[in-house]
Amino acid sequence: MRNRNVAGAILYRSNGDILLQERSADAPRFANKISLFGGGLKPDETPLQGLKRELREELDYDLNSSIDCVPFETISYVIPENDESGLYHVFLVKIDEMQTLKLNEGKRMFWISPTTIDNLDFDPVNKIIIKQYSKSYPRRNG
Repeated sequence: MRNRNVAGAILYRSNGDILLQERSADAPRFANKISLFGGGLKPDETPLQGLKRELREELDYDLNSSIDCVPFETISYVIPENDESGLYHVFLVKIDEMQTLKLNEGKRMFWISPTTIDNLDFDPVNKIIIKQYSKSYPRRNG
């Protein structure tokens, strides 16, 4: 099984809404599924360095301008159909709402309240993270 470590972000704004993406039909993993933004780490990157690179690539977002960025969760994951496993490092990122976001990868992006995510078609790895976040959401609002 191939080892691939990943960094992702729960991007949220001051009202508590989170930014999600719908992956494109030709995505190498989880085509057409809903997920967080982020991606695979290069061998010489820390999770935070990889997240900064991924957010620039995917959204033209400069993580250095974020109001807050803290580790949220690190989980082990396995994707049998891709013969892949690794660690998924997820950060909570309160974004700078003055910065413009531009979708460079994926089908679409959208803001949504964590209280209304139950019926979304998440990829299985991000589903775990989103459920953990939504349980703690009332304490994170604002």
